[in-house]
Amino acid sequence: MRLIITLLVLFSSCNLLSQQKESLNKIKKLQKRIVKRLKSNDIEGLELSIDSLRELGEKKDPIYGEFLSRTLLVDLYLLKKDFNSAEKLLLESREQLKLRKSSQLRDTISLDNFIQLAHFYYDKEAYAKSTESYYNALKISGKLKDSAASGYIHNGLGSIYLEVGDYEAALQQFKQSITYSIDRNKKYEAYSNIGATYYSMENYNKAEEFVLKSLEFLKKQDREMRINAYNTLAAIYAVSNELDKAEQYFLKVYEITKEVGSKEDIETNILNLSVFYLQLGKEKEAKEFIKKCDSIASVTKSISYKVDAYYNIYVYNEELKNYKKALSYFEKYVKYKDSLYSKDSEEYVNKLKVQHETELKNEKISNQNLLIETQKSKNKWLVSGIVFLVLLMGFLIYIHRQRIIAQRELASEKIKTLLETEKTKSIQSKIDVQNKERERIAKDLHDNISGNLATIKLKMSQLQKQSIEIQDIITSLDDTYNEVRTISHDLIPEKSVKNTFVELIKKLIIFRGTKDLKIALEMFPEDELNTISQKIQSELYSILQELLTNVQKHSKASKCTVNITLHNDEYINLLVEDNGVGLSKNTINKGIGLKNIRSRVVDLKGNLHIESQKGTIVNVDIPI
Repeated sequence: MRLIITLLVLFSSCNLLSQQKESLNKIKKLQKRIVKRLKSNDIEGLELSIDSLRELGEKKDPIYGEFLSRTLLVDLYLLKKDFNSAEKLLLESREQLKLRKSSQLRDTISLDNFIQLAHFYYDKEAYAKSTESYYNALKISGKLKDSAASGYIHNGLGSIYLEVGDYEAALQQFKQSITYSIDRNKKYEAYSNIGATYYSMENYNKAEEFVLKSLEFLKKQDREMRINAYNTLAAIYAVSNELDKAEQYFLKVYEITKEVGSKEDIETNILNLSVFYLQLGKEKEAKEFIKKCDSIASVTKSISYKVDAYYNIYVYNEELKNYKKALSYFEKYVKYKDSLYSKDSEEYVNKLKVQHETELKNEKISNQNLLIETQKSKNKWLVSGIVFLVLLMGFLIYIHRQRIIAQRELASEKIKTLLETEKTKSIQSKIDVQNKERERIAKDLHDNISGNLATIKLKMSQLQKQSIEIQDIITSLDDTYNEVRTISHDLIPEKSVKNTFVELIKKLIIFRGTKDLKIALEMFPEDELNTISQKIQSELYSILQELLTNVQKHSKASKCTVNITLHNDEYINLLVEDNGVGLSKNTINKGIGLKNIRSRVVDLKGNLHIESQKGTIVNVDIPI
């Protein structure tokens, strides 16, 4: 998508210099070749081609040539995952553009620079900086009356708001994008994003309406976009329990991917179908796609695909009570899951293995030469040969002993792993019991106490005219009702069994946000956060609940920021910051809520740090 926008802006720049058509045609042709290579990830030696493009462009205009090269170099650095160089180049361009005289060309270049910056920060999940860059770009697109760019920018802003859970703002931006978009693909994208927003809001009827609307803008050859739309519809129907429709769209995707789908599309679709049929309990269909998953997993290079596929096959065999196969696939699942976190180590080990084998071959050749020389030498060298053989035998005996020690250590590690597994099962069992008890209490609170409070409030409202004091009682009842509702939600979050950890946190943030308190959320990386142990997930969720309760009840804050970050698979950090009145030293040391939080953090062997001056910052680090 970034490359498409780059092309649009570059072509508009070319139009400004149309009087030099012949030279510009050369520039366009070279530029198209570079963009094509970037799209196909053919980047070897590409910097030389970009440098040639810069020289051609500078002959027409120094700003133009510099812009061409910098724009494409940023995309090249991003493909190489050299994010520091990409950001440095973007910011340097931004500063240099400030020094240029105002012109339509400078505005065109600035527009693309801000859009690239917005994309870059969006990919890094730095949403505040991304939003700022988009709004700067929007000012310029309005000045240039570039409706295509304005539509694209509104779509980008909508994507940011969707990520942070501000669904109303996201809908507003996506609808703005529709008003500016002329291109049918852009209209498809906007309607599709509106459907995705309603899906996140769990308004599945609206989600279905807008995704179906987006299909009206696709042609028969737009198969990739049709695959995305069908996958979204399948998800909508699956969660709405319209399983026949969900199956219909999953199979539509299957038919398309068999004809023209990419390798990744085919793998993803077959995996989705295997999961769908497993959950649906259709044994025959599940068996068919489980076999396909197994075949793909045996040849694909994607470790994450292997992890998902082998887990599904393990579940499938376990349900059939084929425990031997289930165990076999569970071991594969664990193996590849672990390898996701040790890929670099594995590559390093393989490198050492090659070096070691080379050394062994050299040593073998050296030993053979030594034996030949020994046979040719005189008797005085015989003693040296015997000594050498003795040393070699000693070395082999040493190697043998080391191997025995290594095998013992391996056996010890296996026993330790089994103990840890049993310990984990025990912890999981306790968590399950705790969750069941919470669910029972929450149900009693919601069904009985909340109902009784609502009835009392209704009856008191009917008597309100008879006494002024009754109004105070009604207000108190209303506060109590809301408090019981919050406690009920905290005890057993909605759909806690079906949702991932990240989804539960997002729902908690939405639930706790009010007109008076805006809560922003950043989580990174989301996929990895969903894989941490359930005990840590449960305790972290409870800690965040307690902190948000403190913010709502005591801080008088209007804004609150929650940041959850997983650092190098070593520890998870929770940062909660508000702009409220702060906490007194007495509250920090003796507050019941903070004591509960400290207790949970200590149980997880973590660290808790609180700063309270203008507002409050709570920083929690938990090792994983």
